[in-house]
Amino acid sequence: MAADSGGVDRVALWIFPVALSVIIFGSMHAQGPFQHNGQVADADRKEGVYTQVTAYESDRQGGPPSECPTFAKQLASTNSDKASGNFVLRLGPTPPTYVNVYCASGFVPRVDRALQNLPNEPVIPKPVLLARRNTDAQAMTRIFRAEFRTFTSDLRYFQQVNAGALDTALLGEVGADISPEERQLLDSIRNFIASTRR
Repeated sequence: MAADSGGVDRVALWIFPVALSVIIFGSMHAQGPFQHNGQVADADRKEGVYTQVTAYESDRQGGPPSECPTFAKQLASTNSDKASGNFVLRLGPTPPTYVNVYCASGFVPRVDRALQNLPNEPVIPKPVLLARRNTDAQAMTRIFRAEFRTFTSDLRYFQQVNAGALDTALLGEVGADISPEERQLLDSIRNFIASTRR
């Protein structure tokens, strides 16, 4: 009995576009996008803040002056949840680092640099804290003290867990492309850690 060549051709015509779609979409999924989960909160009240979150390739070639800082190459933009402050950024596999700009009504804008663009890498810090424009000196003092105590407690703990890894991380930052102000802060951190080892 002769094979039904017309039926074979029809099957081939049906399979080809399906297979092509699998290849294309499978390739897209393998490359990204990279998902970055984050959260924005009121620095004083620790409540979620509805915020426009915009990712840029770098902080070079800034846009025109405005209430919310803008830069040349935008990668993604989203809004955080009104209740929790949670948000998700989805970026392609490049560039290796990115810059986030946070703008919310009634709050001072914030720019965070050198965020790592790796698969499922969370946005740091978490939460991202925003200060209200009318925050008084007493409240800011309270915020500073809380953040400083958290920071020093973390450093002491991580040094206890693995002092060598902490040294390696700090040395890596020394060689990074950082500003003079950041280098001065890094030196202060290293001096603080050295003092806790005595």
